[in-house]
Amino acid sequence: MFYVVALLFVWVSVLAAIMSFSRAKWLPTAGAFARFLLIGLFTISCGATAARHGVHGLGASAYKPVLRRVRRACRRSCVQLRRF
Repeated sequence: MFYVVALLFVWVSVLAAIMSFSRAKWLPTAGAFARFLLIGLFTISCGATAARHGVHGLGASAYKPVLRRVRRACRRSCVQLRRF
């Protein structure tokens, strides 16, 4: 699938380079419209999923650092400073 997309991108770029300016100038405009369309579809699908299944956020405890990881990071940085 990657190679298909890559080949398509290359050939569209080549065609845009050899097209006349009167037609090729609309390619960036079409890309901008496609971007807005995709952002709109993504927003609508997220809203529909949230309305159907509800929104479940993370609690405050999900954002606190794990003390074990903090200690390990401190030990590693201290060892690296001693070696320096």
